[in-house]
Formats: sequence, C-alpha cells, structure tokens
Amino acid sequence: MSFSEQYKSPEWQKTRLRIFERDNYMCVICGDAESQLHVHHTRYEKDNIFVDDEFLHTLCDSCHSYQTEVYKEFSSILKQRIMFEPFISMIEIAIKTNDTVGMLNTLKIFEKGSICQEIG
Repeated sequence: MSFSEQYKSPEWQKTRLRIFERDNYMCVICGDAESQLHVHHTRYEKDNIFVDDEFLHTLCDSCHSYQTEVYKEFSSILKQRIMFEPFISMIEIAIKTNDTVGMLNTLKIFEKGSICQEIG
C-alpha cells in the first residue's frame, strides 16, 4: 500500500484521532489549539506510516513546517558527512601521524574530485 493510501486508510484515521486526543488537540511544542493540526512522525519505518504512538506527536501547521525543514537540513548534513567520510578519515590519519605529504596528496585528490566521483 502506498503512503497516500495508508494516510487515507481507516486505521490511520483512528491512529490520528488517538494521537490528537492524547495530546488534547493542541500542538505539543507551542500549545496552539486553533491552527490546523498534523500528526508528526519522529520516526518512520520503510514503506510504513504505522509506528508506535510514542513516535507520533500533534503539531500545529507552523511547528510541523519548521520540524520538517529541520529534518531536511539534518538529513542533508548527514548525507554530506557520509559522502566526505573517506576524505575526513584520510586527513585525520595524516594529522595524527604528522604526515604532511599524505595530507597534501589527500587535498589534491579531493580538489580533483576523485573522492566525490568514487562515492557518487
């Protein structure tokens, strides 16, 4: 079942109402009870919107948008860290061993894009 089908399912609608009720129909971050409310996932499982209730929270539209942007930014930073991990490791080893030549060679490789091409 696709994500959109899962969100339309009676099971999700029941879950959504249960979370709203638990959180007293207000945003758990700012306390807003007047704006449109969303059930926000703090954890996803692959191809499945149904997670334990502890990973679901009521957020107003504003806080939900903010949390979504924070998640996207964090994901982007994490992906960059993973992409550059080999480069970072090589530099750290060169620094620890006081290997100036190794450090310069690593920087040259990086500048030419070899590491990025190998990873990407």
